[in-house]
Amino acid sequence: DALRRMDASLGEVLAQLERSGRLGDTTVCVVGSFGMSFGEGGLLLDHGTFSDADLRVPWILKPADTDGLDRGQRVADLASLLDVAPTLLELSRLDVPQTMHGVSFARRLRGEGEGEPPRDFLVARCAFQDGYAVIERDWKLELTRPWIVDDPILAASWYGSPPPYDEPLREVLVARSSEPSELERAEAAQRLCELGKRWVRDVERLRSGLQTVDWLLSTGLEVLPDAVPLGSCAAAQAEESGR
Repeated sequence: DALRRMDASLGEVLAQLERSGRLGDTTVCVVGSFGMSFGEGGLLLDHGTFSDADLRVPWILKPADTDGLDRGQRVADLASLLDVAPTLLELSRLDVPQTMHGVSFARRLRGEGEGEPPRDFLVARCAFQDGYAVIERDWKLELTRPWIVDDPILAASWYGSPPPYDEPLREVLVARSSEPSELERAEAAQRLCELGKRWVRDVERLRSGLQTVDWLLSTGLEVLPDAVPLGSCAAAQAEESGR
């Protein structure tokens, strides 16, 4: 039913643009904010985990005729919703702010860059569980505290069991396209930990410039890091600090 309503609404927008003579001059972008599970992993819900059913969402682009892009392209590269804004800005020949968190896919869509993917990893967060996932094309590292939520019933519905209070952290390394050796798994885990820590530092750097301590205190919010390394990644960071 939701898909039918979305299809009808999109058709109405396109029809109005065509009637006004502006369809050819307009870039239309359709994205999904999160996926929906239909039994994958034994769950029937709209979102809440880092499964591919949640993370893989459509990004459909109808470029303006003046963009000069080939129609019918299918891009299999890793992409984040953060990449939508810089891509649309560059396609519109507008400057992309240096502080914008995301990369433009405009060159990729124009066939430039010798086939190099715009990004080699991304980080996903979920509003309903603490933690994050670091994702490459062939690997995914989930570092979550899934039971750090307001509603433990929701957490139990995600994972099929009551909260294991003696195990507050869940660390899962997923090989997305092969059966790797133990050495390959260890190397991938270390690499993804480093990428995750780089992202944490970047988040804190941006936050320190945008959300001052005085502003946070004026809102009554507790001053806490927005993201921290978890699990073995946190242990590795502690070991580095102790050297």
